[in-house]
Amino acid sequence: MAGVRAARGRRPGPVGLVAALVTVVVAAGCGSDRPRPTVAQPHPGSPAAQSLSPSSSPVPTESGAGAADRCRAAALVATLVTPDAGAGQRYVMIKLTNSSAAMCTIFGYGGMQLTDSASSPVPTRLTRVNPPAPHRVTLAPGASAVSQLHWTAVPGTGEPATGACESSATFAQVTPPDETASLPVPWTMGPVCQRGAIDQQPYH
Repeated sequence: MAGVRAARGRRPGPVGLVAALVTVVVAAGCGSDRPRPTVAQPHPGSPAAQSLSPSSSPVPTESGAGAADRCRAAALVATLVTPDAGAGQRYVMIKLTNSSAAMCTIFGYGGMQLTDSASSPVPTRLTRVNPPAPHRVTLAPGASAVSQLHWTAVPGTGEPATGACESSATFAQVTPPDETASLPVPWTMGPVCQRGAIDQQPYH
């Protein structure tokens, strides 16, 4: 009995310790019901969560590259087309053509001043008529918009009854809508009576 008590009181040697550790590791690996480690997900309001969300992609707006800018005078070519006459009435169209490589828009009436060969003003009084109502016109490269002009060849009060009622112009200085620069166009339609009174329709 003394030999047995002595054996129980001894501490395990190095071999015994290794065997015990192996047993513990194997036992721990066999537990299939233990929860698996989880990967932390970013908080919905954190920058990481926003970078992973499909809704964080930028949304195109109308003011992007596809939006058409106003037609600038430098991008337009002005001509006078379709002259007409009858019973003392005169008509002509101002035609503005987009000569640029990009779309642009025109809205409204613009302006015009008749001048002589020395660029001195000739009497011109534009009156904007409505209808038709102004509306925005989008011009693709090479496309045009027109504005009709109407005036009379009948002398007004104080104008000569014979001969030219007013001085004849050499050029029409056409100012596109919302622009300050003018485009000179040869004027071959003769004098404008009634002190240069001209009715103008909006571009369409």
